[in-house]
Amino acid sequence: MPIFKPKRIYEEVAEEIRDWILKGQLKPGEKLPSEEELLRIFGVSRASLREAFRLLESMGLVETILGRGRFVRPLPEIDVGSPKVFYEALMARELLEPTITRYAAKCASLEDIERIKRVVEDMDRKEVSIDELLRYDQEFHLEVAKATHNFLLINITMDYLNIIRSLGENTLRVPGRKEKSVREHKKIFEAIVSKNEEMAFKADLEHVRNVREMIERLYGKGE
Repeated sequence: MPIFKPKRIYEEVAEEIRDWILKGQLKPGEKLPSEEELLRIFGVSRASLREAFRLLESMGLVETILGRGRFVRPLPEIDVGSPKVFYEALMARELLEPTITRYAAKCASLEDIERIKRVVEDMDRKEVSIDELLRYDQEFHLEVAKATHNFLLINITMDYLNIIRSLGENTLRVPGRKEKSVREHKKIFEAIVSKNEEMAFKADLEHVRNVREMIERLYGKGE
């Protein structure tokens, strides 16, 4: 079982700000609150806050513009309407996500598992709408990536999920797909809870292949 080091104060602050960005509370290009405001919010020293900023900059999430302040880094300019980009994102997802999930099964802390569990419970509500399920789907995979405690894997996951988001809504409207998607996410979660790395890999691979096949049924195969 992996040994977890206690988080430093600046790491906790950086993680909280990162969550604001992941959840869309801070948008790409948006200016962060001032240092004084963040000091009041977090109740930490200025040194800890600035260490948190350095960590966020190393993650590629925040940039400092002299004379203007700190901003959420804009997303890379990608033609997300291009079929080629969609299929490249699907390929990247199939190659990377099962491995990320396998690593999450190894590294996930009890706190990580609890966060993923809450998302699964939201997905499994009988009255959940397509729009809600699509949001929970993305939250699920981001929480799994966060369970790796590796900022590069988190950022990679954010990138491909942002690109394929618009395709997901139509796949979930296919009869039976909504319920099957929930079952697939439960299976992934159960593997992470049991720390079964190979089961986590296989469950996620099955899920992303099912998503890809559904997209190919609706939109055709890529090049």
